[in-house]
Amino acid sequence: PAGLESPLFAGLDAEFAAIQSHRDAVLALPEGAKVLATNAHTPIQAFSFEERIFGVQFHPEMDGEILRDRWKERREKLRGQVGFDLDQALDSAEADASRVIQNFVTILR
Repeated sequence: PAGLESPLFAGLDAEFAAIQSHRDAVLALPEGAKVLATNAHTPIQAFSFEERIFGVQFHPEMDGEILRDRWKERREKLRGQVGFDLDQALDSAEADASRVIQNFVTILR
């Protein structure tokens, strides 16, 4: 995702790699909410409402190793159902956005 200025993304570059895998997505925000991060796949990757409510659609709790392990059994089922090279995407997945979780905890203190 590409992020705007927010304490949620402190310590991360303006663009960083994060795992995203979702079948549904938030496509519109309520009045008063602010988009914090976006990418070409999902226009609302992160948002805030007021100063202490945050949401992210990517997975800061997941890195490439966790993703590969989680998808071991799904590969065969989904390999022909996606419009990209699933094996290449999974085998090369490297991301660590766990800093977002640490920042969230810091904000709530």
